[in-house]
Amino acid sequence: MNLVECYQSLGLEPFATIENVNMAYKRLIAPWLGDLYQVGGKCLFECRTAERINIARDWLVAHLKGVVHVNGQD
Repeated sequence: MNLVECYQSLGLEPFATIENVNMAYKRLIAPWLGDLYQVGGKCLFECRTAERINIARDWLVAHLKGVVHVNGQD
């Protein structure tokens, strides 16, 4: 995943701030934070979507803070 894909995954433009990234993340991940984790009935698509959102947020926050390595990747 590159930075453009990260921004697209969160529905953001490339000039987004860390605050924009965090707000988009919270809005998008909210459906997975409630009962879905407790029930354990998530489908594969939902798991992959949530994982993609998490990765995108991690990469963008690290990029905006100037961190070089994120989760073992450059």
